[in-house]
Order: sequence, then C-alpha cells, then structure tokens
Amino acid sequence: MKKEYVKCIVVLTCICLVAAVLLAVTNFFTSPVIAANKEAAVKASLQEVIPGGSFEELDLPENAPGTVKAFYRETSGKGYVAVLSTVSQYSNGDMGITAAIDDEGAISSIAITSYFESKEFGRTTYPQKYYGATAETVDTVDVFAGATYSSTAFRNALADALAVYGTVKGGD
Repeated sequence: MKKEYVKCIVVLTCICLVAAVLLAVTNFFTSPVIAANKEAAVKASLQEVIPGGSFEELDLPENAPGTVKAFYRETSGKGYVAVLSTVSQYSNGDMGITAAIDDEGAISSIAITSYFESKEFGRTTYPQKYYGATAETVDTVDVFAGATYSSTAFRNALADALAVYGTVKGGD
C-alpha cells in the first residue's frame, strides 16, 4: 500500500516539474514580445494625444500617486503627457488613460487606452469635458451618471496627473 502512495507522489511531482519547466520556457520566449507590445502601445498613445511629438520620459517624483505610471515631456515644447492606470470599485480590469497637459497646466487631449467596464461612460465624449481643466478645476467636472465609480476613478487619475505635472513643472 505504501509503494502506491510513493509512486503517486513521484508521478505527480514529475508532472508538476515538467509543467513548471514548460511554463518557464514559454515565459522566456513570450515576455520580451509582451514587453515590446506594451511599449508600442504606450508610444502609440503618446502620438494620439500629441500627434507628431517626440517624447522624453521623465523620472517620476518620489511622491507620485500610484495611478501615474509614466510621465513624458514633448521635446519641442508642446507639453507633457501622463500615462495613467486606475481601477474603479466594480472594475473588471485597469482603465488605461493617456493625458496630454499643455504648458499652462491644462489638459489638452485624452486617450483611453483600456477600459473593461460593462457600463460605458461615453469614451468619446466624456473625456472631452476635461479639456482645459487644471489642477484647480478638475474636480468641478461632473461624474458620468450611471457610471459613477468609473468616471470618479477617471477624474481622480487626471487629478493625479495634474499634481505630478505641478511637481515636475515646478522643478523646471
């Protein structure tokens, strides 16, 4: 009876080891492709909010909110771009946002790069309500009725981007 248990344990251990090795090999070959695709998507979103721009990634301030994943300066002086990721209370995944901020500290363009909610909040029209919003006025934009959690997370992420802009611009 004990030999059967030992045999089962050895067989299951071998299966687990083979599965682990196969997963490691798969990860080895796919992780660079996944990283390159993510980088290409970020670059495309930068071009979407400031077409024709050339971008330099800036170091995030120590106190940068977790929603701000990267911050860029457009090298010819067209402004700054924040790459954001946020999640609402009932989210099925992260909401990806790329927001351009002009040199006056106002949001000039927004691209939603990922959105997994079942309740749509007007991806093409709602973000435009924030065009011209500054750190002082971003909280005055109404949330979207019917998608309150998503639109609140959206607004809070933009406020975080404007806060980082203030820190970065203050350091210029």
